[in-house]
Amino acid sequence: SARMLADITGHDVDDRQLQRLTQSRVLLRDGQLHLEPTLRRAVLDEAQSRIPETLAGLHRTVAGHLLASGRTFEALTHFAHGGDWKTLIETIDESLVGLMAEDQQALQRVILDLPRTVRDEHPRLSLYREYEWKRSDMDSPPYLAITRRMPATLSRLPDVMAPWDRLLALLTRSLMLRLKSDYHGALEAADELDV
Repeated sequence: SARMLADITGHDVDDRQLQRLTQSRVLLRDGQLHLEPTLRRAVLDEAQSRIPETLAGLHRTVAGHLLASGRTFEALTHFAHGGDWKTLIETIDESLVGLMAEDQQALQRVILDLPRTVRDEHPRLSLYREYEWKRSDMDSPPYLAITRRMPATLSRLPDVMAPWDRLLALLTRSLMLRLKSDYHGALEAADELDV
């Protein structure tokens, strides 16, 4: 009702707004309640402007629930909305191959939608975008491959990186050089890994 919406939002809702909102409804889909897009946008926009910390906390709670139930991509979206970059990155790190096998394009979208500062702090995210999950045929097992853009991506990485980023970059460089039959370069990368 208009009175209920006025109580929630803190200001009166005119008849035209009410008509638009009442045309939107809550749906039961796959055993879960979903808000129609118009109502969801109205509620989330209002909550973001009035109670941003509470909304971020709700996003993080929902993300944890989704992650526990195996809905990782949806969880990543809620971690991003909640600004929980640390957990989002940890989730990608822990579930990388599974995410790539499930939907590689969705993983790339998640990474590209991250703020630039978050991507810059974790250079391995650039490498993750250059891995591919391949299935050659029904008889052979799937495998992890690297794209042709990988050398350019490796060359753009910063000189100083956190240990995990450095380790992944050296492993990738070693793999790439072995695939190119550059055994001398691969051995140098292996030496750096040992160090």
